[in-house]
Amino acid sequence: MRLRSKCRLPLLAILIGGLLLPYPLLAEEVTTQPNNLEKLGDLLILRPLGLVATVMGSVAFVVTLPLLERETGVLDRARDSREMFIYRPLRYTFSRPLGQLETQE
Repeated sequence: MRLRSKCRLPLLAILIGGLLLPYPLLAEEVTTQPNNLEKLGDLLILRPLGLVATVMGSVAFVVTLPLLERETGVLDRARDSREMFIYRPLRYTFSRPLGQLETQE
């Protein structure tokens, strides 16, 4: 009798875990296509702002480049700066599909 009461809680936990385990595996990723209003807002507002950010980032990169020259590890820092100031806004502006706000990095 005592053995049954000791096994009851672990068996219940295994049963509940076994019932809940398949649900995350069966879940499907929901993808929604952007509607026309989202695409229009992206085209008229976000893309021009991305272009401005790219130009301003390029200017900021050129201005900070002499400051990086004094430091050690110039190439690594210049690559990081170039990625942050130029390439990220450039990819956001020109590489992503119209209406998609998230970028895959």
